[in-house]
Amino acid sequence: MRILFVCVPRTGSSSFIKSLSKSLDIPYISIPDSYSYEQNSSFIESSIRKDRVIFRMSPDNNVGYNLKEFCLFFDKVILLSRLDDKDHYESLVNLYYREHIIEYGTKGLYVYEDIPQASLNEIEKVINYEEVKDQKKQIEQLGLELKQEVIYYEDIFYSNKVINYLTSEFAEFNREVYENTIAQTKKQRISRKTVLI
Repeated sequence: MRILFVCVPRTGSSSFIKSLSKSLDIPYISIPDSYSYEQNSSFIESSIRKDRVIFRMSPDNNVGYNLKEFCLFFDKVILLSRLDDKDHYESLVNLYYREHIIEYGTKGLYVYEDIPQASLNEIEKVINYEEVKDQKKQIEQLGLELKQEVIYYEDIFYSNKVINYLTSEFAEFNREVYENTIAQTKKQRISRKTVLI
């Protein structure tokens, strides 16, 4: 089975794809950040020829086909986005802060309110959330064209909607493996008012 996984950054995609891969016993491939179709077109061609693969990409990755055409190479398509723009933006800021400013990595707890204002000003110059919003719109549009519901970050971590979807779509889905794996990958973000996972 070939599954195409189209997502925007900071939507729980790493946790989700890892858990899905283990629960279906299908390996996954992600387009790397350094990817260029002009230099790596063979990567796409070899990936779509695999009999069993979960292939993760962003809607703005150039894969040599328009996104709707590319979907035709796969048996299933999963679309993943995020509803809460404020939390989404703060998650992107936290990622950049931890990876590029304090060089600490992304694991563990974080408090957005504790990021220094000088760092927030610097990050604001780098992160273009309008580009992320455009990618989210592309995913919504693809969902309409494919007549397929979009899964949201909030569904992965805060409801059984994703488990119900996977159970109905994949006969070989192993719920126990999925739940155990997703539980191990949850990251926590603390705000002064609530704890968000």
